[in-house]
This record gives sequence, C-alpha cells and structure tokens, in this order.
Amino acid sequence: STVNMLSKKTLHISTGPENALEYMVDYSHRVDWDTSVNRAIQVVGRGIGKGAEFLVWHRFMGVQKRFVYHVVEYEPGCRALIQGGASGESGSFFDAITVNPTDTGSALHFVSNMNIHNRFYALLARQTAAGSAFMGSLRHKTAHTAEL
Repeated sequence: STVNMLSKKTLHISTGPENALEYMVDYSHRVDWDTSVNRAIQVVGRGIGKGAEFLVWHRFMGVQKRFVYHVVEYEPGCRALIQGGASGESGSFFDAITVNPTDTGSALHFVSNMNIHNRFYALLARQTAAGSAFMGSLRHKTAHTAEL
C-alpha cells in the first residue's frame, strides 16, 4: 500500500529571501539541517538553479539509502520545486520551497509531498518531516546563511 504524506513548515528567519532560498535549495547543505542525512553532494550543475542534481544519503535505524534530488524549478529569492526519489524504489518526493520577505528577514515555507510504497521509507519520511531536531537545526542554519 502507498503512504501519502504532506508536511508543511514555516520558519521566520533573519536572513534575506535570496540567501535563505539559495541555502535551502542547495541540497548539499542537508547534512547541516536534516538529522536523517549523513552525506550530500551536488552532481549536476554549478551552483543552484533549474537542472541542478544532488545525491543525498539518508539513514534510519542503521540503514542508509541514496536518494537523487533534481531542481525542477528555481526562481531566485522566490520559490523552488525539487523532485526526488531512491533508485529502484517505488516512491517519489516533491519539495516546494517558497520565501517571502518580512520586516525582520524572511518567511520560509517548506512543503514536502511524499508518495511512498515502502514501509521503511515511510518511517524515514515521517522522521525527517516531523522531527523537532530537524526544524530546530534548520532554523539555526538558515538564520546564518548570509555568513555561509
């Protein structure tokens, strides 16, 4: 059976929209803010933009799996759509990231839509999407993107 999950998070951060979005779309940074990731690299493209591709290794309960993420749409300082999945697995991930300027920095909106046909990966997705450590680390890292 398929597990469909939709996770929505909004962070208010002191970083400007362009820096915040660029940091979030550069999935090589996921190791900094996603507690389930132990390695992430960019393999296609130079910098952030449509067509960039990342390999991200997630771990859960001692098992590691490689996922491929593609930047499908990218509008600097506004929004991005990232599509991902694990080769050989039945499932897909769509991350929509939008950012809006605020008086104190930015409002960063992260929507993850996961369609998973594998119980193990459903547990991994739930851990990643709902973990308080995940969001706390994300808030901390995105607050300092201007320094990166």
